[in-house]
Amino acid sequence: MLKAFILSLALVTVGQAALAETVRLTEQSGRWVCQSESPGWPQILIDFTEKAYRRCDQNTCVTYPLREIRYGTDNDSAAVLVRFGEQGRLITGEYGGAYQEHLVSAGMTTRTTGNCAYRGHGDIYEPQK
Repeated sequence: MLKAFILSLALVTVGQAALAETVRLTEQSGRWVCQSESPGWPQILIDFTEKAYRRCDQNTCVTYPLREIRYGTDNDSAAVLVRFGEQGRLITGEYGGAYQEHLVSAGMTTRTTGNCAYRGHGDIYEPQK
């Protein structure tokens, strides 16, 4: 009986610690990386440290200013809407996950999909020492 109690207490403590470390996109904290489904599409970095939205491929990164982060879209009140640049938007979940990106640039419309995840407050381009 005591072993079962100690085990359940340990599981609750670990579960609470994991929840405490979970970061929501709407907290606008740290850096998030969104990996596209297609290798030809750019990787996306949402950087709240620098208030920047970056679309990077193997050659270059294009940086847009972050304009708005909010709950809800026309179709989904639980989704998070990220607006960037003049006519860009990304829709994903509160904790990341699947995303849809829509960007109008130079008269062309680009749509990408993939998955987003929180990556922390450190610079993802500089490895930890």
